[in-house]
Amino acid sequence: MGIKAVAFDFGNVISERQDPSTMGLLAAIADVSEEQARDIVFTGREDWDRGDLSGPDHYRRGFQRHGVEIDEGVLHAFMRADLESWATLNEACVALMEEVKAAGTRTAILSNMPHEFLGSARKRFPVVSKVDVSVFSCEHSIVKPVKAIYEVLLNQLNVPASEVLFFDDMPENIDAAREVGIQAHLWSDAAAARKILHESGVLK
Repeated sequence: MGIKAVAFDFGNVISERQDPSTMGLLAAIADVSEEQARDIVFTGREDWDRGDLSGPDHYRRGFQRHGVEIDEGVLHAFMRADLESWATLNEACVALMEEVKAAGTRTAILSNMPHEFLGSARKRFPVVSKVDVSVFSCEHSIVKPVKAIYEVLLNQLNVPASEVLFFDDMPENIDAAREVGIQAHLWSDAAAARKILHESGVLK
């Protein structure tokens, strides 16, 4: 028994939280309100994360919902700025992941992520390729908190759910992970996660 693998979400866990100024920046790029920008970014995003839509199609659908005709160049600038807002790593989390791995426990990433961001992340962030297992929604056509994506993680790790510890910033994702038996914890910061890892025997 004991924890054999520790999995981490990417957004707001491995990456820093989105800067509060992001919606203002996006609104300025597209000449829309911040409320409209937030809706364009987040409403229906699971279709993009699942791989059912491309990034441009996701944003285009959002602008159409608000009756906004958008120039293609502006649309792509809007997308680039949104994606870049998730591209600052939480170095304390990355260091913690390296410590877990050095202690002899396998590491994993389980994240909702669209193809456009994943392609860039694999080139830019070594942490994405250094984990033992990575499960991204766009590559399996499943998004958290759907139960099947946790089963993909467990199958790839090839360990019982009770021996996997998982950190995510979304309560619904934690609840779903616990339903399949994973020891899931709501992420607040690396210091709190480190305490959990010590209590779980992963770190000494």
